[in-house]
Amino acid sequence: MAAFPVASFCRIAIRCAEKLVPARVRDEWREEYSGAFFDWTLDAAEQGTPDSRFALLGHTRRAVRAAVQARFSPEQLGTPAFCLSIGAGLIMALALVSGGFQVLRH
Repeated sequence: MAAFPVASFCRIAIRCAEKLVPARVRDEWREEYSGAFFDWTLDAAEQGTPDSRFALLGHTRRAVRAAVQARFSPEQLGTPAFCLSIGAGLIMALALVSGGFQVLRH
């Protein structure tokens, strides 16, 4: 009974990680991390098999790590769009912290 929240958490984490993976590699990622092995460890964890929770958590950790690496690859981080979005995000954060640039509006 105690393994059910772990299984639910892992199921939700895998689904969220799948959304993070770029569409061009999503099928390959899904086959690797959301396939038969995941289903098997998920069923084993729900039934309370010894050490299945640890196997499920380890698989989920690897799946989320692979999803983040697929989304934020080194090639993608060096693009001009990424650099511009970081700059725009910093300007927006400054606007929120400073009250919307009140000094410039006077």
